Amino acid sequence: MDYFVSGNNFTDAKISSDGKLISVLINGSLYVCSFSHGANGLHIESTSLQQLTSGDDFGFSTGTEYGGLTYCWSYDSKWIFFSSKGILHRVSIAGGLPEKFPLINGEKSYAPFHGANNVLIFSSENKNSMSIWFIREPDRKDIHNAFPEKLQVSGTFLYDATINPANHKVAFHTWSPPNMLWNTSSIYTCQLISNDRSKVEPVMADNNVACLFPSWSPDGKYLAFVCDKNEYMTIHIADGNGKNSEILIEDTLDVGFSSLWVTGSSVFCWLDNKNIAFTQHTGGNFSVSKVNVETKVITKLKLDFLNGVLLSLQSLHDGRHFIANFSNCDTRGDIVLVDTETSTSKILFSSGFKLPKEIKERFVKPEYFEISTDFPGNKCYGLLYLAADSNGERKGAPAIVFIHGGPTGYSINRWNSLVQFYASRGWAAIVVNYRGSIGFGRKYRDLLMKQWGIADVEDCIEAANYFGAKGSINSNKVVFMGGSAGGYSTLLCLARKQGTAGVCMCGVSDLFGLNEESHLLEIHYNDTLVGPLPESAKEFKERSPINLASNIIAPLILLHGEKDSVVPLKQAEEMKNKMKGVEVEMVVYKDKDHMFMNSPEVMKDAFAKIEKFLTHHVLYKY
Repeated sequence: MDYFVSGNNFTDAKISSDGKLISVLINGSLYVCSFSHGANGLHIESTSLQQLTSGDDFGFSTGTEYGGLTYCWSYDSKWIFFSSKGILHRVSIAGGLPEKFPLINGEKSYAPFHGANNVLIFSSENKNSMSIWFIREPDRKDIHNAFPEKLQVSGTFLYDATINPANHKVAFHTWSPPNMLWNTSSIYTCQLISNDRSKVEPVMADNNVACLFPSWSPDGKYLAFVCDKNEYMTIHIADGNGKNSEILIEDTLDVGFSSLWVTGSSVFCWLDNKNIAFTQHTGGNFSVSKVNVETKVITKLKLDFLNGVLLSLQSLHDGRHFIANFSNCDTRGDIVLVDTETSTSKILFSSGFKLPKEIKERFVKPEYFEISTDFPGNKCYGLLYLAADSNGERKGAPAIVFIHGGPTGYSINRWNSLVQFYASRGWAAIVVNYRGSIGFGRKYRDLLMKQWGIADVEDCIEAANYFGAKGSINSNKVVFMGGSAGGYSTLLCLARKQGTAGVCMCGVSDLFGLNEESHLLEIHYNDTLVGPLPESAKEFKERSPINLASNIIAPLILLHGEKDSVVPLKQAEEMKNKMKGVEVEMVVYKDKDHMFMNSPEVMKDAFAKIEKFLTHHVLYKY
């Protein structure tokens, strides 16, 4: 159990601007240490590991209901700028307590970027809209005089502002309701310091095209960004003024997202002024390649770890190396150094416990599957975790259908504590990437538009039936499990009288209520997933699990955070009250928000309660 919930967790590693230091969050606290260059290449000086902030006092977060970029290095590598609960701070590499920048009318500030002209730029968010601000000389001695100035750009959502080191142009990512960023979003540029700061020009702003992750080359000659103008999320390139954009990588694979819900993701990085390293999603894993932006020649790396995913790529700007977070089915998250010249890698930091080989061998490796269906799109994708039993056979196992959240998300071959907890104990874990999931191109992603509560449910049931018909699982022992949007789909699967039991974590039960109480990012999400109100009121009612509670006959456990502001607790409470004549358990975690399983103590408790529930209602009964 300890391996699943405890141990060191290394995340968000970044290289200093001079390439000599590496920063990393260890269990939420910020540390830095130095690189050394020896005969065997780059090496981490672990003895120089220095703690700069405490996760207890200065937890890195955007202060919003969703995640995003929380810190950056200063251009001279002497400071780190970070957001703690939506308030910008700085901390010196030389040590000392973090200092707070002046507040902006109580707004949440995050996604900082420090440019070569000693300007710190960042996003700021209030209840109804966002803006981009900047601070001149953020390293000045008196931080109380570091007053923010507002960039003259407009848009409901304004993210990932970044400064060209050559001409000080700002590139940023923006979109406005009712669109979500993966439906229609744009990349624009503007001048940061000039007499014409209000002049905003599009890099890519086509309707029904999604753009994100703008990044200037180190010399400012090019602007790279991700765009799905050709159906797949691939890398595009523009010049140093944001003009003459064109596709750089023509392929039928999406880049390797960790999520589309957060700012500051790094699915690619500039190795030098002309070469980019990038990842692509294929079969649940990520491949790694590099491309020359002038010749467009792509070189695929044959790395020593092909099964898994590389996230948050950060370049050393030496033309060949980058660091990233590596994760797969049995690795919680290692910070690795990748050499693109030799296609080799080296672990710099390793998360979790060091386990004996015989224990780690119990972990189950996933198999990618594609199921042909009669539904629109004709395909359903996913990963199957199924170990052989004591007789060496892979059949008749009790099964859990894991349903990812979002719903515009996906499941990949990365560490998932719940999945591995059950797969290593003899359960079949069917991890479904239903219609609407990212990673399979725009057409597949758009199949969920106006179909949430239908397409996702059909695909999850279809996957369970498929493996049941094959004999891989016992169709009398099928559990549907999901969180947030996945919890919503779980409830609807049960409402169709499917499954032996259900596990719903912070799940949606009332679409009307979700609309009334949603936060800024998702306030118009249901417009695309179900339809706008009032004309779609019928669909809202028919697809709200709370109105279908009488159809549920399988036992259900509901787990929820007391202070969930994304899906309020009353969604679970009202669902429980609506269910009659069926066993329903409810667990509320005091003071916890939407991501309530964010501490070892809560995870241990939740795992134990879910295991007891499933043992009693599934394993013992059938």
